[in-house]
Amino acid sequence: MRSLARPLVVTRAGMLAERITRAFWPLWTLILATLAAVMLGGAAPLSARALVLAGGAVLLLAGWLGFRGLRRFVWPSREEALARIDATLKGRPIAALRDSQAIGQNDPRSRAVWTAHVARMGERLKTARPVRPDLRVARDDPMALRLIAATAFAAALIFGSVWHLRDVAGVPGAGGTAVAAGPSWEGWVEPPLHTGRPGLYLNDIPSGPLELPEGSRLVLRFYGQLGAITVEQDVTAPLPAPDDAATAEAGPEAQQAEELVGGGFEGVVSRSGSLRITGAQPRDWQIDVLADMAPTVEVTAPFEGRADGEMRQGFRATDDHGVEGGSAVLELDLPRLPRRHGLAPTPEPRDPITIDLPMTIAGDRSTFEEVLVERFAEHAWAGLPVTLRLEVRDAIGQTGEVRVTDIDLPRRSFYDPLAAGIVEQRRDLLWTRENAPRVAQILRAMTAYPDGFIKNEKGYLRLRLALHRLEAAMEGRGVPLAEGADTPAAAATPEDKIGDKTAAPRAAEAPRLVPVVNGLTPAMRDEVATMLWNAALMFEDGDLSSALERLRRAEDRLSEAMRNNAPEDEIARLMQELREAMQDYIREMAEQARRDENQQAEADQQGQQITGDQLQQMMDRIEELMRQGRTAEAQQLLDQLRQMMENMRISRQQGQQGQQGDQGQQSMQGLSETLREQQNLSDEAFRDLQQRFNPGQQGQQQGQRPGQQPGQQPGQQPGQQPGQQPGQQPGQGQPGDRQGNQPGSRPGDQPGQPGGSAGQGQGNPDATPGGPQGLADRQRALRDQLSRQTRNLPGAGTEAGEAAREALDRAGRAMDQAEDALREGLTSDALDRQSEAVEALREGMRNLGDAMADQQPGQQGQGQQNGRAQGPSGEGRDPLGREAGNQGRVGSDDALSDGEDVYRRARELLDEIRRRSGDQTRPSEELDYLRRLLEQF
Repeated sequence: MRSLARPLVVTRAGMLAERITRAFWPLWTLILATLAAVMLGGAAPLSARALVLAGGAVLLLAGWLGFRGLRRFVWPSREEALARIDATLKGRPIAALRDSQAIGQNDPRSRAVWTAHVARMGERLKTARPVRPDLRVARDDPMALRLIAATAFAAALIFGSVWHLRDVAGVPGAGGTAVAAGPSWEGWVEPPLHTGRPGLYLNDIPSGPLELPEGSRLVLRFYGQLGAITVEQDVTAPLPAPDDAATAEAGPEAQQAEELVGGGFEGVVSRSGSLRITGAQPRDWQIDVLADMAPTVEVTAPFEGRADGEMRQGFRATDDHGVEGGSAVLELDLPRLPRRHGLAPTPEPRDPITIDLPMTIAGDRSTFEEVLVERFAEHAWAGLPVTLRLEVRDAIGQTGEVRVTDIDLPRRSFYDPLAAGIVEQRRDLLWTRENAPRVAQILRAMTAYPDGFIKNEKGYLRLRLALHRLEAAMEGRGVPLAEGADTPAAAATPEDKIGDKTAAPRAAEAPRLVPVVNGLTPAMRDEVATMLWNAALMFEDGDLSSALERLRRAEDRLSEAMRNNAPEDEIARLMQELREAMQDYIREMAEQARRDENQQAEADQQGQQITGDQLQQMMDRIEELMRQGRTAEAQQLLDQLRQMMENMRISRQQGQQGQQGDQGQQSMQGLSETLREQQNLSDEAFRDLQQRFNPGQQGQQQGQRPGQQPGQQPGQQPGQQPGQQPGQQPGQGQPGDRQGNQPGSRPGDQPGQPGGSAGQGQGNPDATPGGPQGLADRQRALRDQLSRQTRNLPGAGTEAGEAAREALDRAGRAMDQAEDALREGLTSDALDRQSEAVEALREGMRNLGDAMADQQPGQQGQGQQNGRAQGPSGEGRDPLGREAGNQGRVGSDDALSDGEDVYRRARELLDEIRRRSGDQTRPSEELDYLRRLLEQF
């Protein structure tokens, strides 16, 4: 029992703490709550009588809780501690050691058993440990009052003050007079929020020089006898004191409180000077006011206008406490305006253009640089001289500005003469409605003889509709609307309602009429201007306007995401949106080129040329830079891409079939490589399945090959004549020989299945073991490779091209399903999906070849010959040095291309090669040759 000395003492002490906690937790909860309330200043606003009453109530409640706790408390005994320790031990060894043998005391065997039992219990007793007390009282305190009190006390220790206990200690007795402990004061300085400076507690600042921002709020509070503390200052005027008459009317109690509690001082620091406090804790500060300087702004780059009507102006803004905001104001510069033609009349008044300046979001606004980017291509002042005024302001309303003169508001460039003329008439109409008759006359002349002059029928109809709307308004057939009116009836004057009995009461509520010039209201003028702008865009871009707008929107959203450090998944989504918009834009430009071949060919000779592959490389580079976190470089490259798309002409020269053939050849070669790798992956998946279900097959193949006929020479093929070369084919394979040669063949098929040869996997340098998971990763890589290849396939817009894309999409979905099956360990299902992917790839290549043939009528053979001649030495040849087929065809001579279904014959030949390569009874030299053919194709 000596080993129980320490565990017994510790366990008994824990039981004591446990019972004290459960008996007296309401008492210490009340004590902590009372201390927290006093330390947080809860007793300061109470009168002496209220403090006495509250203290008495707390003492009574504490006494009752203490008495209740004493009744519940029971001192823990030694036996209870032993019982608690014994309950934690296996077999209760303490109780066993205290027992004695009841029967069989005279039996030696019984005594031996009892002795062994006691010894075993003694050993267990040595493992006794103190029992942890259970201090949880959640069952007795479901409202968690103890936790609330503890939290309040912790907050009082951090944010309160122990000096507030003097408010309770200084409570006078009944009928006594409250005597202040002594004169004291407190002071604070609160700088303006926009300065970002912390507040100051004046009691902690010694006398001497003190710098304060202009506009700081100074607060002083005096405690004790009135007049014991005085203030002398010349930095600000104090706030108005309470009215003495109002204090007298409040009664003697309020006057007495004013004398005892003392006064205070409050003001705003506006100038340098001194602040002196006399009395208790005297201070003397020489205050130096830091003036709030006005913000400044300056331009950092010349004003830039682009061909699409976009303006750019770089600027730098500075302020000592940060710029709050800013605006840019564009005003028409009439002195520099050439007043001729439609600009000769006096312009109608128009408000200046006011836009907000871009502000830095995450950086410091005390000094920053930004670029103002806006587009005013449709504004009435587009192309006219203007002045730009940049203005910034700080938090207190101070402003700074800079002017940029001798600039023109950028306008969109229109290269089509008809579109440029429409835009000029639109400008004249927006300049003043007095130009309406002149504009209508010129538009009638432009549309009088459209045959041979206007080729865009949609644009012509829009232009005629705008002209009809303009003439209808000038002839009075358009009803002018009053400002704020939704219907023409609301625009009628009070004189029109003379016969209405309710006209007089509603005359004051009639909307204000809009001035009408030449039958046009501002709303009608803007409507006609919008119609003219859309017609000009139709003549200039045809159907490109919507695609170009989607491309610009995608670029803007991606650029904004880069500036805001958007997450990676959002960047990837916006990049995909940009790719799709660019593909639509290129497709629209290609269709426009086919509609106007001569004009486009002339433009291509003079404009910038860039291919779709180069655009794709630029977008891939942007995405790579974003993944690496090089946002600035990615933004710069995106700006270059945007500028390039605004000015470029996609290279599409008619008659240069060689370039188109080369692009088609690259696509076909890439798809052929993908097909070969997919077939190899299917073979490896099949070998993996065979090794799992028939692991001894390889050892059997090292001896006599399965299916070898008796008397057959080693290395001789079945049915091979004596003296025949091992690599010589015995004849054309029968259709029945191709049974079971698909990559999706299941285990248990006849020998000769493709992919069932272990030797094939050993001879393939690309094969890498790794099980289903490694095959799944390679399947995913093949899927990504196919996705990249299908982005810029030729034949867009043709029936065969769309069929090729649909077949390749099916191949991609089959690859995804095969990857999922491999990751789940379903190799047989994966083989089926891989077989579907192979067939879909073949179908896509066949349709792609038809699309290329449709785009290059009569020059297919010439393109193939050029492709061979331009290739480097050694490329496009099989392992024996013979020329390989082109555009995904399997073969080595031109005879294979003769016939109506060359792709079916090529597929049959490839299937025959795969079937023979899976026949393990063939000589090793022939199998090696067949494997090299499969690797090539």
